Amino acid sequence: MELNFFDFSKEKTLSSLYLKNRLNIIFSALKEKKSVSLSIILITEKAIKNYNDIWRQKDEATTILTFCDERENVLSWRGKDLKEKHLGDIFLCPKQIKKKAKEYKIAYDKYLDSILIHGVLHLYGYSHEKESQTKKMEQKEKNILENISKRQLH
Repeated sequence: MELNFFDFSKEKTLSSLYLKNRLNIIFSALKEKKSVSLSIILITEKAIKNYNDIWRQKDEATTILTFCDERENVLSWRGKDLKEKHLGDIFLCPKQIKKKAKEYKIAYDKYLDSILIHGVLHLYGYSHEKESQTKKMEQKEKNILENISKRQLH
């Protein structure tokens, strides 16, 4: 798995190494066999609020925005063959994640894990627009979180 990491937030609390480790566990739990890449972009509350308004017509800050790379079989870039498929981009707002973790009385790293899982599942086509889709996505999130917890115990 290749991670393209950009930190435009003012928090400077997350490293690419930490995120890559968490993502490897998530991809392992998803039984991903192919080599994939994705981008994680950390941004400010102001920026994520702006993007949320533009893309989702919600004039509020959020913890995460996910954008799938919807091109068929993204295996080349500028004419060069790539070794992995680019899944898309995940925008995270560390400040919002901290606020929500505190609001929900959940440890920051646990809440971050659930946010990352949620974003990756969107990149895999999971949705929560319909109740049946929501249940399927929530069950998958729960299974992956359990997988992460088991790995942390060893």
